[in-house]
This record gives sequence, structure tokens and C-alpha cells, in this order.
Amino acid sequence: MSEEGPGLIQINPFEIVEDRLQWGGDGGWHGRVISHDGASTELPNGLSDLAEIVAQYETDRCYYEGSCAAVVRLNDGRYMSWETFWGPTGNGFSEDAYGGEADVHFANDLDTIVRFGLTDEGRGWLGLDLP
Repeated sequence: MSEEGPGLIQINPFEIVEDRLQWGGDGGWHGRVISHDGASTELPNGLSDLAEIVAQYETDRCYYEGSCAAVVRLNDGRYMSWETFWGPTGNGFSEDAYGGEADVHFANDLDTIVRFGLTDEGRGWLGLDLP
């Protein structure tokens, strides 16, 4: 599992980048990378590409399993979002008993990422309304 970035929740897609650098693969991740408005779907090179945490949510870690979601702005101006889960054996970005399923969304503006890069539940967790 990734180390937290500057205030970033621990379960995040930056661990995919770490797996690629360390092992040459995606650590069993089977999610999709989705562009909603023609934004590049190139994954960031690491936490150094993180410009701003727009919103984030993570279930209290005292429970056995939970959920998380976040929207961040990258240094190149793109917005990135994800929603996934975690449990005793891992999370949506690593192949484990849960399967390693989590999508990463990209958009060029905040309204688009909020509208198309999150579910209703994710927007609720983050306190973000549809534009």
C-alpha cells in the first residue's frame, strides 16, 4: 500500500506507479483509466505530480473494511479521481482477495471530473455537488 503523500489518503493510484517502477507491472491492478473530455490518461509519475487535494474521504480505519474516494489536481492541470475499497487483505489498486478493481478518471476541469468521474455515493462522501 502506498505511503500517504502530503496529506493524501493512503489508498491511492500512485501505488500503481510505484509497482511499475519497482516490479515493471501494475501489481495485479485490473482497473481502467478513463478520460471524460479528451484529457490525457497518462498516470502521474508519482506524488511529486500532485498539485492539490481537492477533496478526499476514507472510512475510519478502526473498522475491518471500508471505502475511500478522492479528487486531486495534478501539476499539469488535469484532475484525477478515484473511488475504491479496502479490507484486511488489500484494496482496489492491488490484486488480493477483493480482486484489484478500481478505475482512475481524468478530466481537464473540476466540473467534468465531479460529474463523470464519481458516483453519487462518491460525491456524497466528498461533499461535492453536481455542477
